[in-house]
Amino acid sequence: MLGAATSPRDESLRYILRNSDHRFIHRPLFVLPAPHTWEHVPGVTLLVPATAS
Repeated sequence: MLGAATSPRDESLRYILRNSDHRFIHRPLFVLPAPHTWEHVPGVTLLVPATAS
């Protein structure tokens, strides 16, 4: 997983992960398929619980 990274920031991220006092915990990301859009509705805000999964 760490070997697949290619941007200049990746080396600092690798350093943090390799030298942490804690083990890495993989947590999946749940996202909508891209591109996913909907019509704008003035005055409406979409709220979801922080524990949604």
